[in-house]
Amino acid sequence: MVIEDVVNNFMTNSTNNISIYSDHENSMKFQAYIGLEDESLLNWNLYLLNQTLEDKEDIVIFDRGILNTNDFDLIEKCKRIYNEVQNIGFVNSSVILVDDTNLNQKLKNSLDKLLSMIDSDINRTKTNFVVKFLCWIYTYLPNLKKEYLSSNYKCFFYGDIKKHELYFLALLLLSGFDVLYINPNRESNIKLILNLNIEGISEDKFKEFDISSSELSLKERIEKGEEVDKHVVRKTTTETAQYSKQVEDELLNGTGMILNAWQVQNRELKPVILNTTLDEIEIYLNEPLSFRPGYKISEKRIDAPVFFSEIIGINENEKEYIKFINSLRQANNSVFIEYKGCNSVFIESEFTSKDFGLSYFIKNDSIDKDELINNNKYPLSFLATNIQEKLLDTLEDVFKCNWFENPISNSDKVKALHFLINLKRNILLLLENFDYGKINPKINIYVNDLVKMSTELAIALLVFNKLGIDIFIISPVGTNDIERKISRKLIDVHKLDIVVENFELTETITSEKVDIKEQVNLIGKKVFGFIDKIVKS
Repeated sequence: MVIEDVVNNFMTNSTNNISIYSDHENSMKFQAYIGLEDESLLNWNLYLLNQTLEDKEDIVIFDRGILNTNDFDLIEKCKRIYNEVQNIGFVNSSVILVDDTNLNQKLKNSLDKLLSMIDSDINRTKTNFVVKFLCWIYTYLPNLKKEYLSSNYKCFFYGDIKKHELYFLALLLLSGFDVLYINPNRESNIKLILNLNIEGISEDKFKEFDISSSELSLKERIEKGEEVDKHVVRKTTTETAQYSKQVEDELLNGTGMILNAWQVQNRELKPVILNTTLDEIEIYLNEPLSFRPGYKISEKRIDAPVFFSEIIGINENEKEYIKFINSLRQANNSVFIEYKGCNSVFIESEFTSKDFGLSYFIKNDSIDKDELINNNKYPLSFLATNIQEKLLDTLEDVFKCNWFENPISNSDKVKALHFLINLKRNILLLLENFDYGKINPKINIYVNDLVKMSTELAIALLVFNKLGIDIFIISPVGTNDIERKISRKLIDVHKLDIVVENFELTETITSEKVDIKEQVNLIGKKVFGFIDKIVKS
């Protein structure tokens, strides 16, 4: 979608600001997004943008206009300044607009240049325009705390824009600021900026769509975007997986052959599903989240690259498959569970009809957490309060999302709540010991029979994954019931050479040791060996 590209481009730093004496502005970036292509996507991207910009000291944000000052003393000061400089120009004056010497000089250069550009347009009201510009400079630019030459100053303007506000954006552009303008609600004056012939501003910088009928403020869109964010799942594809897909598409021609903290709990964790080759699972398995592709951390948020992988079948080379299974079984901070269709391998007590009483705590997909946690029969009271709340909050989010192939029933929700509050101790330990800065927990589910997965287990797996836990579903027999429960877009599926029945876990599997050096060399051996084989054939 265009809005994602626009926002990402705006947040990517430009090259360092050019010389304060240069006449060129090619270090800055300008983009305008008018109308909208998708309401939810716009709201979500504005939320993400706000998360990134919050507390930054090198950005100016205007929501539906630039407020004029009512400081009479400041207005009089700006009038005196203009009277002093109108005959000699700002650049030749000793006027101090901002404390940063370099930015001060650049602004004075840009003011002279802009006033020359728009002279015929503002001739009769020139004093009013200049005084307004000076008041805005003194009001908004002192908030920029970082040094000009070592920073990439930015300005974000949302909503309708008047002509004098447009000229102020032009002043910032001439001074090396990156500028993003978004107005989903109506046609805008912003295209008048093309008349100034500022280098780097051209017709292709304007993205225009149908005008939205929703007259929402920036704050309202950010709030709606936060709700969207709770239900969005993103995937990141490793370079090897991308290359593997390219080889399959271009060379194999569809033949079916496949290249096979809680210490920072104040931050919100957002999972990013890894799309990898099978070999990369072993490579990234025991790496900290921060070493995985797609990891990102900000003041309030962590984008955590996690696995939600389904491995169907086995390798023709059985020993190779055994080594892979061993790497999962021996992974740090993990559990390995043989699933035969019964939830008892995950929970302390099976669901019975009396447990439908838990429906009392679920109202409109929300869980009455206080009432539940204070109930004398609540089994998780020994856990840290923040872990209990996070578990239940995440279950609420999953109830409200659209990650299922079919809508989940009220009965499913009650069973899922029962499932999570009755988890076995070894699974709860994964949550208790989870430090976002270290290796994340893993749940391995080995399915060696054509069994159906319960809906409550599928819901629980989504909760675990949303909390940053890797999920691996291993099925030698080829059952893929999980894909009938959970949306296919959430699962990274790996189909191996053959499917087999009754591939039982034995001592052979647990006794095989995984050579760490061999793990490190897996991609080189596998990928390049495979390509070499194709080229020679």
